[in-house]
Amino acid sequence: MSQQSHPSLAPEEVAEIRESLSDLSSRGSLIYETKGQTIHRFQAADRDLIAKSYQLNSLARKAAAVFKYSRAHRSYRAGTRFLDAGIKTPIPLLLETKGTFPSSATLVTEFCPFPALRESLVENAPVHPSSPEKILILLHQLLSTRCSHGDFHARNLLVDDEGNPHLIDLDGVKHHSDSAKLTRYICADRDRFLRSLEPLPEYHQKFGSVLGDPGTSLPNTL
Repeated sequence: MSQQSHPSLAPEEVAEIRESLSDLSSRGSLIYETKGQTIHRFQAADRDLIAKSYQLNSLARKAAAVFKYSRAHRSYRAGTRFLDAGIKTPIPLLLETKGTFPSSATLVTEFCPFPALRESLVENAPVHPSSPEKILILLHQLLSTRCSHGDFHARNLLVDDEGNPHLIDLDGVKHHSDSAKLTRYICADRDRFLRSLEPLPEYHQKFGSVLGDPGTSLPNTL
């Protein structure tokens, strides 16, 4: 088994979190499940936490975990990089990979208490007027880290009371050394976000007026 933990965690906190991970079915609440992946919310070490567990069923996924390129590893690294760059995202606290030739990996992050933007829009909850501009700023922050998100849409942006977006689901984050490719991928992130708002025409227009039309260059921030 291999393990990485956030510097803020004391050894006894790591031990308590790991103990909870051993029995998430009874100690946590299942909030999402699909083939090969489960997400639980649980409490440990006086923290409200999320555990995202991956089953490494294929040879390719096992090999990726061995060489630290698994989805869990990418998400852990991306969370750390984004926080250093000022991007709001839940703090990655613990990464645990089981087995010499891994069979599973679990990423533990802090729980982010804010609603998904999509949820707020569908329920006609008040949306802070600064949200579109702050999402444009977020896209430019991604540019500065030379990373694209890969699944940038209204369900993966949690928005707080001040309109600040908190980016989640970092499994598909990619780092780009080529500037032209980076720009294309960031624009693709923007386009994906706008497509996720197409069922809500009013908001699609409101956010699109700030973020630019799909297929165009990313506007500068105000």
